[in-house]
Amino acid sequence: MRVDQKLMDGQISDWSPIGDNSKLLARNMSYIKSLNNSVGPKQKKSARSTMKP
Repeated sequence: MRVDQKLMDGQISDWSPIGDNSKLLARNMSYIKSLNNSVGPKQKKSARSTMKP
């Protein structure tokens, strides 16, 4: 994630195996992003998962 996106309240979990006997790892990330809208919401909450071998 980039610093210039003005992200707030970022949380990243540790890498952990997806299941038993799996070499695939996953982690969850969530953050709040400021929006530059003159009308409507001023921020949005996002969450995503990332996987790696």
